[in-house]
Amino acid sequence: MRFSILGLLCFCLLRSLGAQECVPDPGPPLFFEDFGSGPNPGPNVDNGITNFTYGSIDEGHYVVSNTTALNLANWHDGIDNTAGDTDGYMLIFNATNGPGIFYQMTFDSLCPNTDYIAIYHVANVSLPGACIGFAERPNVRISALDPTNEAVQFTEATGEIWYSSLLTWWEYSLRFRTDNDQTSVLIRLANEAPGGCGNDLAIDDISLHLCNLEIEQTFDLCDLPDGSITVGENLYTEPGTYNDAVPIPNSCNDTLFTTTLTGPVRRLPPIRYTICEGDTLNISGQMFADSISFVDTLANSDPDCPQLQPVEIVVQPSIGATQEVVLCDGDSIQVGNNWYSASGTYVDSLQSSTGCDSVVITSIIAGAIDVAVSPASIDLDFGASISLTSTVDFSNDFILSWQPPEAFSCASCADPIFQPAVSQTYQVIATDNPSGCSASASIEVLVRGCEKVFVPNAFSPNFDAVNDELTVFAEPCFTRLISWRIFDRWGGQVYEAADQAMNGSFIGWDGLARGQEVTQGVYSYQLVLERTDGSIREIKGEVMLLR
Repeated sequence: MRFSILGLLCFCLLRSLGAQECVPDPGPPLFFEDFGSGPNPGPNVDNGITNFTYGSIDEGHYVVSNTTALNLANWHDGIDNTAGDTDGYMLIFNATNGPGIFYQMTFDSLCPNTDYIAIYHVANVSLPGACIGFAERPNVRISALDPTNEAVQFTEATGEIWYSSLLTWWEYSLRFRTDNDQTSVLIRLANEAPGGCGNDLAIDDISLHLCNLEIEQTFDLCDLPDGSITVGENLYTEPGTYNDAVPIPNSCNDTLFTTTLTGPVRRLPPIRYTICEGDTLNISGQMFADSISFVDTLANSDPDCPQLQPVEIVVQPSIGATQEVVLCDGDSIQVGNNWYSASGTYVDSLQSSTGCDSVVITSIIAGAIDVAVSPASIDLDFGASISLTSTVDFSNDFILSWQPPEAFSCASCADPIFQPAVSQTYQVIATDNPSGCSASASIEVLVRGCEKVFVPNAFSPNFDAVNDELTVFAEPCFTRLISWRIFDRWGGQVYEAADQAMNGSFIGWDGLARGQEVTQGVYSYQLVLERTDGSIREIKGEVMLLR
């Protein structure tokens, strides 16, 4: 039997994880707060994070600063804890006479039955000689609470944090475990030191990590019954050191195993035999006819540390396969070395990759369909339409598909109305439902273009009822004037029309700009028209205005 530590440990881990040490996950933390960086003073923290008042170093207040040199008579001149954080901020507190919450944060989307560790950094900012050498020392209690009722689940205090000759940052942590159905926790840092002179502190670099159980184990391969060990999903048979992260059931934690194996290799690479059904295999005088796996102990190996030879015998059954294939006109299928295209039943004897016999029975059904369309060639004006007729042979159960569908009144009808927008090849595809076979017929189409647009090159807005307005003349396939802008020789706009229907109600330019007559001369224009199919034509030109 292969020796596995996973099954032995799963139950024990769930019972004893709370009593063992764990290590923070080496990956990125689930949460990290360094309070940012910048010039002083820094911005206040969000509401609810602290019970202290922002803005000064008076008792019961806090500031966000990149230096502790805010009370040089009593405080250190020091910087935040974050490595490489230029002008990095920290929170600095002048504690109250009673308990006060320095910092609190609710963490959601946590995993039930999972160990976490909250890490934070604290510094006593008071100088050793502050308060005539009798400054109170901070004592911070960190607690994990149930956010629904603020019941304390885990808690630990730093004890007195003594002052030192230089500003010194201390790392503290709290390990906690979520309950069976718990997905959020409230982490709280509170003051427990008595009031009075001193008790001034800074906090920085608060983070939350998964906390995983770490186990180191060493085995001699000679002492393992099977000369191997399985850790999680990995099997190890050779000496060396191996690292595995094994998920803990019903938790987001892993167990981090460091496994060291010593001694010689005992378990040799497995030998695999494949035999065909009905055949036998002779191994050292013993006959095998069925699939089996076993481990042989080599007779000439060290009796105190014998070598083991895994053997696996696989019986490959005789393979019989039956397939039914529908072939459309012109299609064929290969079975072994043979190709088939006609209807009928075919039997082929093949060999599998292991050399065993295989019989394949292939039944072929021929499918057929044909389609024609009339007319097959069309020449018409842009915007015109025509009725098409399709004819389908060799099938009574079929579907039609006209392509591209936007040119047809019905994409699946037998006789649709056809209104092509561009010259190209259109087609109808007929598909036989029982067989899935399809055929197509093409329609070659020439669409005479929608291009003719005329803008006079001169007009005379002198109110003599002759050529007084400049307008646009276009084929009926142009249905909308998107925009028409006219400019003087300096580029100033003198006229604009937009989003107007191209019909008899359209009125052009009367030679006025902002109610005033413009001077005689040459004017340029930009014209954008839309066709019935939604396509656009842009035109640029010049016109002479005569007075």
